[in-house]
Amino acid sequence: MRTLARRDGKEAKVTIPKDDRKMKKALDQAIDVLGLQDPEKMKRVWAAGLRRHIKTCRKKTPIPDRSSLSPEEEQQCRIIGGELLSWLKDAGPQVLAERKALKILEVDPDPLVVFTTSMPGLVAAKEIIPASEKRIACLLDKEFEAVLQKLPDENCQYHVQKWSHFEKLDPEELERAKEKHPGIAPEEFRIHVAGQYFGRNCGSSLNHLWRFTSEGEMKLVEEGFGQICY
Repeated sequence: MRTLARRDGKEAKVTIPKDDRKMKKALDQAIDVLGLQDPEKMKRVWAAGLRRHIKTCRKKTPIPDRSSLSPEEEQQCRIIGGELLSWLKDAGPQVLAERKALKILEVDPDPLVVFTTSMPGLVAAKEIIPASEKRIACLLDKEFEAVLQKLPDENCQYHVQKWSHFEKLDPEELERAKEKHPGIAPEEFRIHVAGQYFGRNCGSSLNHLWRFTSEGEMKLVEEGFGQICY
């Protein structure tokens, strides 16, 4: 049971369950309290639900040892890891600074950074981000989608999202890649999707075109093959 202050000076009792399945209901209950004045506690509730979900996911699907990755996964691990390091050093702090400046969005000024990726990306993140780091949470893209179903945060009130993963090209992308780079076998093309979203209409995503050669190497074909601005 938590006590939350209201603008009228009275107190409201909100039960915060340990069961992750009931977390969304608890959030809704707290949000419905008229004049709620404790966004910091609400952020902690949301973050606790996220971390419980990650813990459950890692029990079901542990992060493998790097030595067990396939040759292509190892190459992706290096690329995603390098891009993540660069973001944490340069783009990430800029994103957080911009978010803090946009006070009209009424978002938390010190949000949790959620890094969503593929399994090779989780392997890289595990090596880069200390286990003691509480401001960054890492999980698979589909796992975070499941979180938002139970613990919605549509306008990034409590978090900013950073993503980086490889995927196969969709039909339109493949036709464009074949037209622009006819000397490359179509089955070698890969797309590296990297971006961030940190508030309503605030974010971007870049698609970089790569190829996985018959020699087992990932080579950059075209940077900025596609772009989305939110």
